[in-house]
Amino acid sequence: MSKKKRRKDGLHLTDKKHPKQGIWSTVLGILSLVLFLVLCFLSGEAGGKAGVWIGIWGVVCVAINIWGFVLAMLSLKLDNIRQLFPSLGVIINGLMILMYLVIYILGTA
Repeated sequence: MSKKKRRKDGLHLTDKKHPKQGIWSTVLGILSLVLFLVLCFLSGEAGGKAGVWIGIWGVVCVAINIWGFVLAMLSLKLDNIRQLFPSLGVIINGLMILMYLVIYILGTA
């Protein structure tokens, strides 16, 4: 059996493309998730007394998530796009924003 090689200029059924804003939104969401896990590890290693810098980085992560969520929402409004990355960006960034909100509420209680 021989396998046919696909040519890059071959058959295209649609002109839809992944929007750059959606890809950046997903990347920002994953970056923020990784930073959050690193901050949790560092705070746990310090026994919960990691200092102000960990808190500042937490606020930076929230800002990254808000930016990523806005980018995802803007890219979902574009015409003729694939919706994979914008949808992933909305889900990841939205869940991270909710998680930070829950942590903030539990911290003030």
